[in-house]
Amino acid sequence: MHDGRGAARRNALANVNQSDTDGRSPLWTAAFDGLKPIVQLLLDANASVDQANKNGATPLYVAAQQGNVAVMLQLLNARADPHRRRNVRRFVSFVAHTPQDGATPLYMAAMNGHHEAVQVLLDAYADNEARDNDGRWPLWTAAANGHERVVQLLIDANVDVDKRRTGDGSTALFIACQHGHEAVVRTLLAAGATSSLATNVHG
Repeated sequence: MHDGRGAARRNALANVNQSDTDGRSPLWTAAFDGLKPIVQLLLDANASVDQANKNGATPLYVAAQQGNVAVMLQLLNARADPHRRRNVRRFVSFVAHTPQDGATPLYMAAMNGHHEAVQVLLDAYADNEARDNDGRWPLWTAAANGHERVVQLLIDANVDVDKRRTGDGSTALFIACQHGHEAVVRTLLAAGATSSLATNVHG
């Protein structure tokens, strides 16, 4: 009798975590779409909180990418890992390099300007200096995309405003200038960013 109940429970867990051909679990899909009640139902059914899709993105990663703050809080309360990086090649060894390979949930929230999501992750002690596989980090990508409010949040979290990108040596200030984001440039200069650092960027 006990074996029967155990088997039924294992089957139920397998079903709640069953993914589609792209590796997207029910929880992943609900997190992406910001469906808070469904996310809670799945968490209550013991869905795997860090189960990634074939691109290496977890439910927390896509919730941060989409700016679904309420869902992010649910996932973090369920002990989702805020440091987990997207890594396609962990899952598919032959895949080509992708733009956000190695990115964290905080990086994606910063890149897309989701300031509330950024604050949630900072409050969860997410690594605010973590680089993706192209040497970019949250402050750099927020500056590149003109997200002044996110830049200020990261500055307030004591990030290194003069950190350089691996490879070309570009700083957050350089990339903000290159893309013409005046408000971001002002914010970085006010935070003490060095205006005289040279880079390896050409053209």
